[in-house]
Amino acid sequence: MTFLGEASAIQPFLQELANRRGEEGGGEADACALALHLAIRVGSPTTIGLLLSYRAIDVNGVYPPGSGTTALHLAASLGRADVVGVLLDAEGVDDSRVDSLGRTVRDVAKGGGVVKVIDG
Repeated sequence: MTFLGEASAIQPFLQELANRRGEEGGGEADACALALHLAIRVGSPTTIGLLLSYRAIDVNGVYPPGSGTTALHLAASLGRADVVGVLLDAEGVDDSRVDSLGRTVRDVAKGGGVVKVIDG
């Protein structure tokens, strides 16, 4: 799948999230965090950037709920230095958060490339 293909495949989902903004229920934040976390696992940095351009997507969203695992934690733990860079550049990112086990993003980082990006 090309980057353009990824972006066009998620566009309807993002539109649905935008349409549901403001509806009652706490599931939207979980759905948005899940979308971002799934994209981090399989998507390109371009797709991650597209997701982050939607206000409904919180760069600091935690998934699964209660785990404390932010998008940045996940990308670092998967060794995705390219995505870690995108997330660190995102407006409002909080790189000081700890997960439910008290681990920082640097604590869970896999690979020297990820650590280099985190240390800047």
